[in-house]
Amino acid sequence: MTCGGSCYDIVDDPMIQNTDWILADLLPTFLVIFFILILILHVLYQRHKISRHLTERNTWKRTRKMFLQLVPIGFIFLAFNMPLIIVGMLGITNSWYYTTFYSYTNSFWYCLPLLMPFAILSRQKEILKRLRILFNLRGANRIASLDGTA
Repeated sequence: MTCGGSCYDIVDDPMIQNTDWILADLLPTFLVIFFILILILHVLYQRHKISRHLTERNTWKRTRKMFLQLVPIGFIFLAFNMPLIIVGMLGITNSWYYTTFYSYTNSFWYCLPLLMPFAILSRQKEILKRLRILFNLRGANRIASLDGTA
């Protein structure tokens, strides 16, 4: 027997619904924000430490590369998850927000797995070189006539 959706939505128990919303939607969002802030602080600390010691440049390069790979992923996650969290918090005050807005913002989740590979691959140098060659992103060459009328 299937419920046609989430079974806890059909059961009119606000405790189960709120617990699921907090654990499945709210907690991951705040964890992503928390760990992105920790990552930014770590990168700034590494940069400060590197400015004093010239021997640790490889550590700085690895930390910087990790930062540049993880931050776009985190921001894409937040961009598609924050509307759902905002509407969920508004729904606590007024149940009207759960009707239409929640359905639209909940559909943003389906775009998230589609965009993650682009966020990951956008920071790979080899992939970027191949894409530039593939799409010929070097710029157009202008051709002018010899008499200068064009």
